[in-house]
Amino acid sequence: MNLGQRIKEYRCRIGLSQREVARRSGITVSFISQVERGVACPSLKSLVNIAMAIGARISYLLEEDDSDFYKIEIIKMDTRERMILKKGDSINLDII
Repeated sequence: MNLGQRIKEYRCRIGLSQREVARRSGITVSFISQVERGVACPSLKSLVNIAMAIGARISYLLEEDDSDFYKIEIIKMDTRERMILKKGDSINLDII
């Protein structure tokens, strides 16, 4: 589930219209709709306003899907090496 889908799912669950979220957040209905459809990506300020308007934690809205894996791409000088990390794994990188 992406950010827009999470916002819409949460908004609908608590029974708010896009118009009410727009009113509470100071953001246009059109932009709320675009975010929910994945057409636009909100700035951090807009995301905070939307989260406050619907009463959701930003961390919930930004959660990845329930997959146990994250895909991270590490780029070296002339090659691209892909690594897949499980949740909870860590990696240390030295940037030279």
